Amino acid sequence: MKKLRAKQVEDAIGVPVRSIIHWCEKGFLGPDFLFGLGYGSTRWFGEREVFLFSFLKTLRSFGMTVPKMLSITSVL
Repeated sequence: MKKLRAKQVEDAIGVPVRSIIHWCEKGFLGPDFLFGLGYGSTRWFGEREVFLFSFLKTLRSFGMTVPKMLSITSVL
């Protein structure tokens, strides 16, 4: 799988870009590659990250809180 930017991940699995960025900031995972620093930087995500975003979306749909989601994903 090729690397995707946040907007491409949103289009592929339906997770809003803002959620992707929020989850990165909360420490769930980071981009495979980050071009630039700070706001407006380009984040590139690989297959593992796209899978985890999809998994987080599922956990969120069950009403999981951020701390509970973090504890679950920390073992992956």
